[in-house]
Amino acid sequence: MIQALFYAEAPAIAAVVCATTAASAVLAHLLVFRSRLFAAARGRPVVASYFSATTTLFTLFLAFSASHAWTNDNAARAAAAAESAAAERLLTIIARFHPTPADAVAPVRAYIAAVVQQEWGADRNRAASPAAAAALDAVETMVWEARTQRHIDTAVADVMLRAVDALETARTRRLGLAADVGDGVRWMLLILLCFIALLSMAMCHADRPETSRIAVAVLALGMAAVMSVSAMYESPYTGLHAVGPDGLATLLAEHRDRVRQAN
Repeated sequence: MIQALFYAEAPAIAAVVCATTAASAVLAHLLVFRSRLFAAARGRPVVASYFSATTTLFTLFLAFSASHAWTNDNAARAAAAAESAAAERLLTIIARFHPTPADAVAPVRAYIAAVVQQEWGADRNRAASPAAAAALDAVETMVWEARTQRHIDTAVADVMLRAVDALETARTRRLGLAADVGDGVRWMLLILLCFIALLSMAMCHADRPETSRIAVAVLALGMAAVMSVSAMYESPYTGLHAVGPDGLATLLAEHRDRVRQAN
């Protein structure tokens, strides 16, 4: 269920994170000032240094979680650039060297369309498109036929094969990054540490309810802000500054324009 959240739009992700943090703050305040478990703390609040220990744990784990998200985001951008470059290389070589470019370009165009409209569009890279996989196989078959039947120079065919390999590698990387989103254990632990830090803040002010309420609210606001940003980067293909299929979409549009002009 947590994983599904990170495929939502950025405002929805931020709203859920803020609501969760606010609920944790309210629960922490109520436990300290209403629960019998914390009656001793109300009579003698814990020392302020206790609060720093729990917030340090939260901060370190948040840094680990954010590092994971931003590393995946950078990898997703690199994979998208590599996929677009490989597709462009294939289209350029086909146009210049293949004896029947109109037929040879068809599987490449089908692959780009399936990736843009299905994998990247409807599925947000959560599932592999059978149409994209079939088109990629057709591209590789086309290149091997051109090489074995000597439709094009062997050296040029080898460059095309390397481009096909790069295209397949980039696609596999893209789909793998989309699957590596929203580790439930990691985020549940982060929420737990957030609650513990808020509880510690309330315990440090257990003899001053009004001051505790303000301190917990301010800390919760800061936690909600940083956790929201981290959560919005959790999926590189949704959320904040999502990686899109701009390069592939541009290639597809340019090819369609050239076909219209030719006709």
